[in-house]
Amino acid sequence: MGRNPIKENQNPYFRARKQAAEWDARLESRERASELIGIAAYTLADYELGNVKRVPADKVLIMADLYNAPWLLSNYCKNECPICGFLPLATEEKNICSVTVRLLKALREDELENMKNQLLEISQDGKIRDDEVEAVRKISEYLDGIAEVISEFKIMSDEIVNVKYPNGNAPSLVYTNDKTTINVALVMNDVTMKNNQIEEYVKTMESTYKNYSKDVKLNFWERNNHKIGEMEFTTQGSDTEIYNHIITFSVNDKLRLVNFNCTKEQMSEWREVSKFIVDSIMFE
Repeated sequence: MGRNPIKENQNPYFRARKQAAEWDARLESRERASELIGIAAYTLADYELGNVKRVPADKVLIMADLYNAPWLLSNYCKNECPICGFLPLATEEKNICSVTVRLLKALREDELENMKNQLLEISQDGKIRDDEVEAVRKISEYLDGIAEVISEFKIMSDEIVNVKYPNGNAPSLVYTNDKTTINVALVMNDVTMKNNQIEEYVKTMESTYKNYSKDVKLNFWERNNHKIGEMEFTTQGSDTEIYNHIITFSVNDKLRLVNFNCTKEQMSEWREVSKFIVDSIMFE
């Protein structure tokens, strides 16, 4: 016997299957669903009743795809994975309006500045005194909350990626909201790019994007001896303008890019989020 058994309607695997059954009648039956997953019906029953300590990760991947429930992956990482269980991940996919409000509330500039000053003061002597423990705890909870909100984005499906990036230059991974209007794309490939080549590479990108945009802005800076190129611009989409914020750097002499984009209408709200993503980039 694994974890304490729980009621079906409280079990994430049961709820995900029942929600999916609303649009795929095959999933209404546990027996039919188990066939599609490739397991016995009694095994799926054990998953849905909490009778196993840990559902196999490969089966979670299948169920998340079959049920169109990517939040099952976050739920697994948070509650079952022995490696990632400490991470502040969202366990359900929420409405993007809720995510937006919560994230913007969390990213108030005055609070971030205050936290930064507190951390600098606390870290000066390399020790956490008894009277500083509470401040560190509050800051940790605050940052965990931000991490959880960001994790409520889901991974974009291959089908949508192929539509949005039709020229064979698809990113390695794209996180998106439910309407795919806000995206964080990661490019991790084998293109050789040394640290001292970043500025030249980004300026080459700038000359290309100037053919499509009149407001390309560049910025270069360093963190932990890593050169970082930052580029912001808007481009014309099919029915609206798109705000782009691209970060370019090198890791182990390989090119890495992070591209945040959203509609121009959402830019005033989400530009601060893209800056937060930039500030979160760290190098060992």
